Amino acid sequence: MDPLFEKIKSNIGTAKMNVDIAHTVQREAIDSGLEDEAFRNVTNLINKFMTETSSAAEVIDQRLQNLRRYSNSFFFVAKKRYSNSYRNFRRELDATDQLADIVLASSQLALEQMHKAVANAEEWRIRQGP
Repeated sequence: MDPLFEKIKSNIGTAKMNVDIAHTVQREAIDSGLEDEAFRNVTNLINKFMTETSSAAEVIDQRLQNLRRYSNSFFFVAKKRYSNSYRNFRRELDATDQLADIVLASSQLALEQMHKAVANAEEWRIRQGP
């Protein structure tokens, strides 16, 4: 079970890092003068998506902590492996793993979209000239 806990934790950490990188990319673009109305409109949508992704990552992180605490409890360890309690625990852990995969994919999409928004803004500025 520990490898699954570590995989979920890694996915959540990577998702949070992707969101942080996307925010940094946006700030650097704004600082370099790329921000215009079109850029703001596009990045506002991406920011909303990143906010939802960050919130979901926090919820999954909390779920993972609760599952880890439960798995380490004496009550759980003393139970038989095939009891209802264990099956429910496994189902919850598997669902948390699936959610972590979704959040990771969402963060990767947000990061890609932010890079595209910046590239489009740079291209637009070049076409407009000095």
